[in-house]
Amino acid sequence: VDPNGTGRPFQSLAAVRYAKQKQWSHELQLLGHSDAVDWVAGLFYFREKADLDSPVISRLLSTPGQEIPIVNPGSYAAGGALQHIVNRSFAAYGHANIRLGERVEFGAGIRYSKDKRTEHDLIDSPRPDAPRGRYTATQDRVDYDATLKYTFAENSNVYAKFATGFVSGGIFNSAEFKPETVKSYELGLKSEFLDRRVRVNLAVFQADRKNLQKSSFLVPGPGSVLINSGDARDRGIELETTFVPVDGLTLTANYGFTDSKMSSGVRTYQPRHSGYLAVDYALPELGNGMKPSFRVDG
Repeated sequence: VDPNGTGRPFQSLAAVRYAKQKQWSHELQLLGHSDAVDWVAGLFYFREKADLDSPVISRLLSTPGQEIPIVNPGSYAAGGALQHIVNRSFAAYGHANIRLGERVEFGAGIRYSKDKRTEHDLIDSPRPDAPRGRYTATQDRVDYDATLKYTFAENSNVYAKFATGFVSGGIFNSAEFKPETVKSYELGLKSEFLDRRVRVNLAVFQADRKNLQKSSFLVPGPGSVLINSGDARDRGIELETTFVPVDGLTLTANYGFTDSKMSSGVRTYQPRHSGYLAVDYALPELGNGMKPSFRVDG
């Protein structure tokens, strides 16, 4: 009830959110194969449109029996957004695996990406330097990877891999943020033996990340934003084992260790130790074609 004594319904603070989004993408690939080389090349295009209407209404006095329009002169007085978003992404890439004899294989790839993010703010932003208008961020980069693999026995190999990647940057509430980038290094073993009843996969890795993207809330300012804050280094080991002692029974045991170092006070939710155990038993096929199975994991 209105504290001023009118007796009419009174809303001290209300938030409404209406959003719609549609997207489409196309990809063209060319693939090739020969005795010495397997390769793939392609083009990729992505387009997204979205609309957001999220007023925050403060101290709203309404008349019984009358509808309250979402958009009215006081709808965005306490915050919120009225935006039209258009995002576009284009990429061209190629990758090849080259067999350097019977046991050695080398793989390498490259990808060019270009992103254009556009935000149309249809109400004045709380930031004095970012009033109502159109904001655009155009960013591009080149990523690549390389892998060297040595097969030392049937169904078993060791490998070394290096790769780069990124999480796209853009515009959020009229503020531009940079891509989050990563360089990763990995040494590993993939093996199957005892008539493929035992599988052991082992990997040692390091990932160096820069320009970490972090959610923040700026007051005074635009409120919710994405900012770049600090770097991170993750090092660890992953072990995956599978054992089939008898037909139908599969035992699985996995373990992971990750040591994360973060800068600028950024917190990580990455567990230091992780594990997984599973027992799966598949019964013989029944006469009606059913294949019952039982599984326990955790």
